[in-house]
Amino acid sequence: MIRFVVLLLLIAALAAGVLLLSRGGAAEQPIEFEITTLPPGQTVIDEGEITVRTGSLIYNLTGRSRTKETVTIKARLGEGSTDGTTVSLSSADPIRPTDSQTMRLSIGLPSRLGPFLAKIELFADELPDWTFTYEVKGTKVDKLLRGKYLRMVPSGIDLGPARVGEKKSFTFELVNFGDQPITIDGIEPRDAKAVTMLQSVAGLILGPGERKRVAGEARITVQGKQFGSRIDVQSDADNGKVLIVNLSATVRPDYDISPAALPIRTAYVTQKNEYTLKVRAAEGVAPFVVADVNGLDPLFELRQPLSTEAATEQSIALRIRKDAPSGSELLRGALRISIEPALVTLKWPYALRLLPPVNAQPANLDFGTVSRDSLDKALERQVQIVALGDRKFEVTGARSQQGHVHVRVAKHMTGTPWQIVVALPALADKGVYRDQVIVETSDPDVPKILIPVRAVVR
Repeated sequence: MIRFVVLLLLIAALAAGVLLLSRGGAAEQPIEFEITTLPPGQTVIDEGEITVRTGSLIYNLTGRSRTKETVTIKARLGEGSTDGTTVSLSSADPIRPTDSQTMRLSIGLPSRLGPFLAKIELFADELPDWTFTYEVKGTKVDKLLRGKYLRMVPSGIDLGPARVGEKKSFTFELVNFGDQPITIDGIEPRDAKAVTMLQSVAGLILGPGERKRVAGEARITVQGKQFGSRIDVQSDADNGKVLIVNLSATVRPDYDISPAALPIRTAYVTQKNEYTLKVRAAEGVAPFVVADVNGLDPLFELRQPLSTEAATEQSIALRIRKDAPSGSELLRGALRISIEPALVTLKWPYALRLLPPVNAQPANLDFGTVSRDSLDKALERQVQIVALGDRKFEVTGARSQQGHVHVRVAKHMTGTPWQIVVALPALADKGVYRDQVIVETSDPDVPKILIPVRAVVR
């Protein structure tokens, strides 16, 4: 009997150890990756037999951040990869905290026949102790499949950096890796305004193992970071009557604003809040002038007139207006900067909380939900009245606007912040209470401070 009990205890201990190990192995990755064509979590890709004519494999990869760092994902080959394999990432912009980014993972395959293995290590300089690994394996064979099988090489084309309006040439090959002829019915861009094919292949018969190179031209038509377009290849192939070639490019803006947004989120109206924006033209873009800045009211004004002399770099001098509205609310908006003669409008976003030189902390008071049975005595909260720097002032009075809460000024000691005590009365009736505490001060710029108060009694 004793041996049986000991055996049960050992089995339980082993099960607990396995459970702990499994939980430990499920630690959350700082960056989670997913390839759109694979089930979530799959990191080993077996491509099986691949014709020797295939030069590369391309995957759309999405990275989702679970870290507080802004990171830039990079790729390298890990130890054990087959000689002749290569790896590259395109469209890999920095990933901000809690954000996601889609990038293109390209794996160059060895030209020789036989099995291959590519160990792809994704890493970021900002996370020195972390890597994420994919394994891609398969076998390159020199044989044709039975049937009509068509492949585009490459099926994804990265046009690289480009400017709006720029034209980019590209080519790809139609490859018949089947043992029967394929009839190409046509090649049609999804967006005919952005992509033009330079020759017609309608009616082309592609024999077994044959290749046909086609060329086209893309015109960059978007203002955002990424340009993307698709080309439909129509045929009688068994692996798809319509196969797709994807085009992509990273759009370089003609003009850059530095800093890209307002560098602060909180300011005081009495401070000397001045900012200088630099607008620069990209290489090859003609000199320009900033014709106007719209959206200044009610926060900003120009500190000096805009230059009327064309140049490849212009400065915009701003300052916060003395009569700008202050309070605890975060004001959001964007300045609209007009560029001439290009007739381009740039946006400069801001998010600003403009505080008066004397303010309440916290700016709002919420007692939350309180049970009436627990209100056998008054529930008190404290609010500090603070000033910018060594500004001298006194709190001359404080009261409730609606009378729902009791308010008093705490005894003040020199060198410490003024404190207001706000109390939810004992045995207050059930209901939702909304009130305002009015604090009066001796400061000439801030004679009165309003503090919203909320409470729910159940």
